[in-house]
Amino acid sequence: RKGPSGYGWVFPSVDGKIRIGVGVIQPDTDASPRKLLDAVVNNEKLLKRFGLELEGPPKVHSGILPSVPYDDELVFGNVIRVGDSANFATPTLGEGIRICIELGWDLGEQLGRSVKTGRAGPLKAYERKARRQLKRSYKWGFLVNSRMASFTPQHWNASVRRMNSVGSEPVTAMMRNEFSNQKIARMSWN
Repeated sequence: RKGPSGYGWVFPSVDGKIRIGVGVIQPDTDASPRKLLDAVVNNEKLLKRFGLELEGPPKVHSGILPSVPYDDELVFGNVIRVGDSANFATPTLGEGIRICIELGWDLGEQLGRSVKTGRAGPLKAYERKARRQLKRSYKWGFLVNSRMASFTPQHWNASVRRMNSVGSEPVTAMMRNEFSNQKIARMSWN
């Protein structure tokens, strides 16, 4: 089965188990990741083809990764949006742990200053830093993701050929959701 506008994986774990997963990107699709996963784990013929044998009831972990434009309002009095709730997952790959760690360190320092001084200024400084760091790249990453979500297999084949011709550096930057002014200009030209 294929996940529309999504991805799937099978990974072994150190305790001799396997992890099977399916992810979809919303609002690109309304498909249920649980139904897609059930179609895999309940398909004995498919599992056998891959040499997999499932024993006992599966443990299920799930969640939704929204694909929405970056919203730069993070601080609301004593409530601060972080991680997925702040849409730190990159729109190109959904990878956000690197950003969460980097901005998390800064938020920790600014929270300490805010508690020490009783002022909201340090938290607003954190919000401004996140905006400077993420807004442009997330805007362009969202545009790239929106376009890729509409790709047919033919589009993907042509896109992979183009990626091969431009080299690894620009492709890696796109995957990391790093869109400098120079990269945006080059992307627009192409």
